[in-house]
Amino acid sequence: MTFRHARFEWGDEAKFVWHEGIDKFNPHHDDKGRFAEGDGVGDDKRWKSSSNYDDVNREIERTAYGRKGVSVEDRQLLGKYFGGTHGMMINKALRGKSDDPELLDEGRQWTEAFDRNALPTKQDLVTYRGIHGTAADELKVGDSFTDNGIVSTTGSQNWAAQFATGSVFGTYSDPHGTVVEVHIPKGTKIMGDRPRQGIVNEHEIALRPGTRFKVVGRRERGPGGSLAGMTVEVVK
Repeated sequence: MTFRHARFEWGDEAKFVWHEGIDKFNPHHDDKGRFAEGDGVGDDKRWKSSSNYDDVNREIERTAYGRKGVSVEDRQLLGKYFGGTHGMMINKALRGKSDDPELLDEGRQWTEAFDRNALPTKQDLVTYRGIHGTAADELKVGDSFTDNGIVSTTGSQNWAAQFATGSVFGTYSDPHGTVVEVHIPKGTKIMGDRPRQGIVNEHEIALRPGTRFKVVGRRERGPGGSLAGMTVEVVK
């Protein structure tokens, strides 16, 4: 099957850079590469239309970067991304929007710390992600893309919507964003961010830089704007 693959570049102007390739759908898709509706998706009904919030929170706690067993040095390094604006600068470097050598080195070290400490999920998870603007509009079902940044997702659709519009930052409100439903297969390495005192709980699960996704569903926005919807699956 021929597919379009994109690298996601998210800087001052978010965009996708395309190339052509050959790939196959994961085995739990149906014969058209779609997820089923209703109680579950695929022939084995493994995917649910919405995530069990308790399951997500349990995985956050189990895989948290601040958990016992993670070294103090790695906690400090990983914490540069979670819970602060400095993480946005690290991602800018990882996504090729900054050539600052210190940020590039921090991105490399963060990825190495993720590889040392991230844990595979014990079950399939569904999380969410907000993409502001219209960058995701050109993606079609069957397309794939790679995000070279640290990929933050949340167990809350509401939080994803706030990130999609930018209202979470209190700086802008864009009605043309996209709420992405992220299907994370069992065994995918993830890292959670526990709630901390004085910090709003985003119910955050992070995926490794360089994670690849396939688009398996879309809901277009209405004529008046509003948020679009997209369903993607992590390609292992």
